[in-house]
Order: sequence, then structure tokens, then C-alpha cells
Amino acid sequence: MNRMLPPISTSIPGSTSQADTSYLNATKYNISDDMKEDTSYLTSLTKFYTLTLLSLKPRHGYEIMKEVEERIGKKPSTGQIYPLLEEFEENGLVESEEKNTGGRTRKVYKLTEKGEKTFSKTLRKFYNLIQEILNPWLTECAHCGCKIFQGHPDYEEEDEAYTEGIDGEELTFCCEHCAEAYRKID
Repeated sequence: MNRMLPPISTSIPGSTSQADTSYLNATKYNISDDMKEDTSYLTSLTKFYTLTLLSLKPRHGYEIMKEVEERIGKKPSTGQIYPLLEEFEENGLVESEEKNTGGRTRKVYKLTEKGEKTFSKTLRKFYNLIQEILNPWLTECAHCGCKIFQGHPDYEEEDEAYTEGIDGEELTFCCEHCAEAYRKID
């Protein structure tokens, strides 16, 4: 089965789509002061993922810890999550409210407007970085133009794009249906 990815031209809402590496070069060597201020404390995946979880819905610290554990297979410590949430609160990224959940009073955190903006900027950077990493292993479907992940050549990959010789040319398709539709057009 082929893994379908969004086309390179797909962008995060509010972003300007760039499929080249100028974005990486600009951020690597010339980060503006206001961008440093917004994201200087977003240096780890735990921090980014915590913001991601809070962008989906308000959560208490234990709920964040459980979700991180489910996703990465290792439970973060309370000494990692709660100081992080305090840091986010001090920097105006989250606000907290005491709520009674499950018979216990818990501090529930939610993103502020500044937190949402910071998350959105960080998500765009992450999206562009992942896009640049995957670009060498993407192939375009000859019919619909979607991007097909071929896998890294150093790893055995069962998923291969569907290829077919049409009019003496080897073409790549995301599926047999696109190949069939392409033949009907041709």
C-alpha cells in the first residue's frame, strides 16, 4: 500500500508555501529577534508535542503525560511536564484554571492567543523541515499529481509506487486506478 502525502503545494493555513530550501537557510542563519523571542523555548519535541496537544483541547498535566507516553512509548516525568507548563504559563503561551475532573481538582491548561500563534509558527517550521527531509523520496503520480512516498533507499520498503509502461515510457502512479484513468486519456 502506498503512503499518500499532501502535495508539496499544500500549506498550513496562514503560511506561504515554499518548496525550496531558502526557508531553511533563512532560519538557520538569519532569525529575526521577534521570532527568537516567540520560539526560543521550543527546543525539544516534548515541548512541541505538548503545544500540539494543547492546540487540540485544554488538558491537565497528567493527561498530557499519558498522551505523550501513548505516542512515543515513554512516559515523561512530572519533573519534565509540570515545569514546562509553568514555563509556558510564565511566557504567556498557556493559561490555567482549577477544575474538578474525576473527583479531583486539577489545573487544566489551555493555549492563549499568543500560544496559538507560537504553535502555528512552530508547526509551519516543522512542516517545512519535514517536507525538505521527505522531498528526495517523493515521486509524483503521472495522472493526479499527488506525491507518493517511495521510502529511503537504505531501508527495505514493501510499499512501492505503481509503475506501468505506457507508449514506451515507464510512468509512476499512486494506484492502478490512476494508471487506468491515464490510459483512457491517452
